[in-house]
Amino acid sequence: MLPWCILLMAVVPVVADPLATTYAIHSSCSPYPAVLQAVTEAIKMASLASQHLEAEDDWEKYDTFGLGAAFRLVWNIADRDDYEVALDQVSTIFGSIAETRPGDSFSGADIHIYCDNDERWKLAKDRTALGPLMQGDPAPLPNSREHPDQQIWVDNTSGVYHIGIPACFYDTTAVTYTKAIRSPFHSRPPARRAAITICNDGLKRYSTLDGYIDIKTGIDLSKIGVGAVSVFLSHTILHELTHTLPYEVNDDEDNPYGWEHSIQKHTDAALDNADNYAYFGALALLFEKGYMLTPDAIGAEMGVLVQRPRERNLSPV
Repeated sequence: MLPWCILLMAVVPVVADPLATTYAIHSSCSPYPAVLQAVTEAIKMASLASQHLEAEDDWEKYDTFGLGAAFRLVWNIADRDDYEVALDQVSTIFGSIAETRPGDSFSGADIHIYCDNDERWKLAKDRTALGPLMQGDPAPLPNSREHPDQQIWVDNTSGVYHIGIPACFYDTTAVTYTKAIRSPFHSRPPARRAAITICNDGLKRYSTLDGYIDIKTGIDLSKIGVGAVSVFLSHTILHELTHTLPYEVNDDEDNPYGWEHSIQKHTDAALDNADNYAYFGALALLFEKGYMLTPDAIGAEMGVLVQRPRERNLSPV
């Protein structure tokens, strides 16, 4: 007979983390099967980045042939204080995104992913109010008479609202909405409810870096450069995932997009800019594929990639 402790271990089921964020892909994405592949790769990017950051524990030394130099460049880290703050925040965000998993149902998932170019959004009826007026507040204009930038739009499918015209109505790649509101379908949306729309422009992109490499057999990625990964949908989705709750990473008001703009930001601004996370996640995936930023400082700032050598070299900052 087995000892009681072994018996106990045998009957305890392994369950998914109940606090892990869940996602579900809307039926509007059915014509685009590559969307699921891109979501999967975005989560993989976060997982690889998280694993690499677990090895980061010393400001004074970093792995020249790892991601230590890239970590310092992407978040413009200049001293130990910046290093410790950035390492804690970035590790937490990537570690949490890495745990994101498919939900059991669309309605119950935290994150909804759409491919409808925001067509589900409806202008809120004039009688719709987001909350009671405070004493002395002027009566609001009917929603239909408000300036377009101040009009309330609602997504009843996900139970979120947005002030201003939904972003896909303009020329953009993707957008994330996080302001929850009760709707006919959601009397109480999940606390971490977010709706991500991949706009028509985003659906035209390459889906995954893995897929691109498979198609372009023998391609030398060092001829592309890290800045070019923004053309992949997985990069876009990782960017959008950092906008969701509880992270709520923003797009910096000053040039939020692109490799060169991202690495020029002060550490505080970089930590609150979604593209910085998306680029570092892409670098973690490229590292797995055998590529890294060049050790040359000027070349690295330009996003130049080189094939990764096998040897390791710890160098002082």
